[in-house]
Amino acid sequence: MTLHTTDFGTVEVHTWGSGDHPLGLVHAAAAGPGSLSRLARELADAGWFCIAPALHGYGRTWVEASSSPVVAQATVLDWTVRTFGLKAMFSHSMGGLAALFARLPLSGLCLYEPILFDVLDPTEDADVLVDERAMIARMEELLSVDDPEGSVATFVERWNEVPWAKLSPNARAQLAASAPRIAEEMRSTGAAKLDTATWGAAPPTLILHGDRSPVIARRMAERAGDRLPHGSVRMVSGAGHFAPVVQPRAVADAVSAFLWSRVGAVPAVYGSDAPD
Repeated sequence: MTLHTTDFGTVEVHTWGSGDHPLGLVHAAAAGPGSLSRLARELADAGWFCIAPALHGYGRTWVEASSSPVVAQATVLDWTVRTFGLKAMFSHSMGGLAALFARLPLSGLCLYEPILFDVLDPTEDADVLVDERAMIARMEELLSVDDPEGSVATFVERWNEVPWAKLSPNARAQLAASAPRIAEEMRSTGAAKLDTATWGAAPPTLILHGDRSPVIARRMAERAGDRLPHGSVRMVSGAGHFAPVVQPRAVADAVSAFLWSRVGAVPAVYGSDAPD
């Protein structure tokens, strides 16, 4: 791990591998770079040099005077791309929203279930929107009565396929301490909108989603695929929202298969069997 001083604050960066092909990895809300360590090792074995910044508020990363968490995350990603000369990136959940919002000059982008409320239709998707707003309201209510654990447990039970009770005591304590920030991130992602120019600026993009994920995540993936000028959508069988964390091999295979040709290289894992 290295800590970088920038003109907007500090950025904590984690790396894996030593290949010639740098690949940015962006974590989800309520997670951190360490959550992608298993995925990073799979990708490093495939020939990538993985670079994972901690987003604003995670680890020791802090963006001074930012207007919202989404803007702060986009600032971190823009700096990461420029500093490390990235042409390829994988982003998970909230990180996917930040990657699109930042209009990054990439050759290829792979997103796993990006959180994009803006693509949902108020009428056609009213069912899932009502449920999500109820979750956020419940999180806020529990924070107001000084129950941070209950607040973040509400979020985890909806989005994470691992039940709250099965998380380690240390993980539950860390998440509870972060409950106010997570609630703020939920508000920020819910309000974020991508204009036509931002959608048009997106690089060739693969959106992945699991068949066991929340319905709202699958709909976001499908709707976003329709918005992207050079986008495609692929389902990962047997996977939920946190597949990049708990099923890294399946996600790594899909990421590498899509991105290797976008950067003009064939990672070693494919060799003569590289996909068309």
